[in-house]
Amino acid sequence: MYGKADARFTIVEYADLECPFCQSHVPMLRRWIDANPEVNLQWHHLPLSMHEPAATRQARLAECAGETGGHAAFWNAIGWIYQHTSATAKAFPTICNFPGPRPRCVPAWIAPVQKASSRSKPPKLHNRVLRRRQRCA
Repeated sequence: MYGKADARFTIVEYADLECPFCQSHVPMLRRWIDANPEVNLQWHHLPLSMHEPAATRQARLAECAGETGGHAAFWNAIGWIYQHTSATAKAFPTICNFPGPRPRCVPAWIAPVQKASSRSKPPKLHNRVLRRRQRCA
């Protein structure tokens, strides 16, 4: 929730973190709520199929940040994602420059590591994930 918990009115927002329209609308809505303390904003993720897989991953990042750091961390994550998204649904912004402490649950889903059998070569995704983790460390 964004705004006062005991506000008289609640706006329910369904948004996709890859949507360019949501990207321009949400900051204006937040400024309006800041100016109108009798209203708060309740957020619901609505990742659209045309924006997958990035939209779902970004929604998970925001939820993870909220679980780790509360409402303020959730809204900081929303703002950061909208600032750094490519809005192409293909790429995910690098987590290396995520503001504040890195949410504990990020490594488990941000770039899932596929286990390679002893007989096979590790998949390209696995190698990319390892390089990305080394750069972030």
